[in-house]
Amino acid sequence: MLILPMERTFDIRRPPIVTLLLLIVNVAVFMVTSGSDDETLLAAADAYESQQILESELPLFQAYLESRSAETGRWENLGSADELGGRERYHLIVQMLTDPEYAQYLERNTDWFTFEQLDALETKAGIVETYVGQLSYLRYGFIPAEFSFVTMFSSQLLHGDVFHLVG
Repeated sequence: MLILPMERTFDIRRPPIVTLLLLIVNVAVFMVTSGSDDETLLAAADAYESQQILESELPLFQAYLESRSAETGRWENLGSADELGGRERYHLIVQMLTDPEYAQYLERNTDWFTFEQLDALETKAGIVETYVGQLSYLRYGFIPAEFSFVTMFSSQLLHGDVFHLVG
């Protein structure tokens, strides 16, 4: 963060109105968007679980992680999705639903998938289209490949969590 020295001390009779308005707008945008993203991800994970896609997609995700030589932690040696606890399972599903590099990997390698995996991925694509596209960071965040003047400015009002907002 860049901190510039002030030329004068703070005077309550002449408050920094523009700064205070920006703070109010940032807090308002955070309050409007923060809760809905968590609910949307939870609904997406529930829809994913109800379709029983994880068991079919887990080997594909593990192959993706191995191709990137990424540190996968517990997911690397996972034999079955049934070995995961509730919280780990949720985080794995959210990562598989929201990781754009993984989605590109799947598109490039569809030729070696089984029919069962292709059916599961088709169902997953519907879930991604329905839920993931509604996330605030995708709707209002700046994506250089999809340039828009609106998102160039709206992205400056988005915050990751309460600590990011306070900071």
